[in-house]
Amino acid sequence: MRYLYLLILYIVLISCKSETSPQEEKVTIEDVLQLTPAQAASLQIEVGQADSTVLTSSLEARGVLDVPPQNMISIMAPLGGFVKSTNMLQGMKIKKGEVMAVLEHPNYIKLQQDYLEKSSQLTYLETEYKRQEELQQQNAN
Repeated sequence: MRYLYLLILYIVLISCKSETSPQEEKVTIEDVLQLTPAQAASLQIEVGQADSTVLTSSLEARGVLDVPPQNMISIMAPLGGFVKSTNMLQGMKIKKGEVMAVLEHPNYIKLQQDYLEKSSQLTYLETEYKRQEELQQQNAN
């Protein structure tokens, strides 16, 4: 029985022993190119300070401009319509009251016609009301 306890104790001590893993191989990635002075001279490489310059040429590319969802805004017009023209570019800042786009729709013309008709009708009725008031005052005297 005593040997059994010693055997179990021995197994427990061996199992608690920390095992050392084989050393990992160090992987080095060399992304540095070293040239000898002779190689640099033959390639005509010049080293200098970085300068800040304005480029006058432009680069044309095709693609899609995308905006992060937190910066995306939907703009709705009270009346429907099609965008006829806009001077806005993505990322431009705007101020209150600034024209963002010119909308076009046949209903706008109808709305303008109705407004002009009602406006002229209002002026006619105002003058007619004043005339009727004057007539009423003249009959009262």
